[in-house]
Amino acid sequence: MIAEHDAKGTLHRGDGPYVPPEAPATTLRFPSKAVAAQGNVLVSDSANHSLVEFAADGETVLRRIGSGQRGRADGELQDASFNEPSGLAVLPAEVAAEVGYDVVVADTVNHLLRGVRLGDGAVVTVAGTGEQWRDGDDSGPALSTPLTSPWDVAWWEPAGGVVIAMAGNHTLGLFDPRTGQVRRFAGTTVEGLRDAGGGDDRGHDGGRM
Repeated sequence: MIAEHDAKGTLHRGDGPYVPPEAPATTLRFPSKAVAAQGNVLVSDSANHSLVEFAADGETVLRRIGSGQRGRADGELQDASFNEPSGLAVLPAEVAAEVGYDVVVADTVNHLLRGVRLGDGAVVTVAGTGEQWRDGDDSGPALSTPLTSPWDVAWWEPAGGVVIAMAGNHTLGLFDPRTGQVRRFAGTTVEGLRDAGGGDDRGHDGGRM
């Protein structure tokens, strides 16, 4: 085909003629989740790789947490970085006081959970290694156990921890911020639609929480 269209003069070499339009300058770009946090509204701004805190009116921007550049740096709110953050979970006040951060962020493309302290916007990594889980043990110390595309997080009081939707392997994980441990909570890593009872949730496709 190359020789044929080269001879006809219909072969275009180099960059294509399409020039994508510039993305509009908007406050949010692909927001994934919004939660009420200490009287304000916190939004994961996925395509801008940051979090945005609004006043209670949902319109007035108070601050942006994260530099807006892809990355996985911890630190102060202007220096920290995320990679397509998605889910958010607000910790109960007593748990937050114990662990030193208020919100858990599913930092999806980094395969990490991040903790955000709302007092000053500081960010710290609380679970994951930055490598995607492929095989092997998926339970143990949170900072040395790989995660796989954590998509959403939610505090679940009966388990006393943060349930993690692991989109990368079709399972739910459980992160205990007080002990710093993470474990498989439900699912087999095989896609399916099979309900199961309680008890040991490991090994059940679609196990109910």
